[in-house]
Amino acid sequence: MHDEIERLDAQILAAVARRTELTRTVGMMEPRSAASSAREMSVLQHFGDLGREGRTLGMLLLRMGRGQIAR
Repeated sequence: MHDEIERLDAQILAAVARRTELTRTVGMMEPRSAASSAREMSVLQHFGDLGREGRTLGMLLLRMGRGQIAR
């Protein structure tokens, strides 16, 4: 089971890195708009299905995509 958890963690890290890369690219190409705010709210709703911590995770992903979290 520990091996499976490690594999999942690696997949999650890769997916987060790719998501961050894509959202930063989109952010450079498109100005912020009401549509982008609506998309962000949709992300928070989806992650909110995981509960309070899920919503927090969604907010962190959005911040990472905006480059607001230092590495």
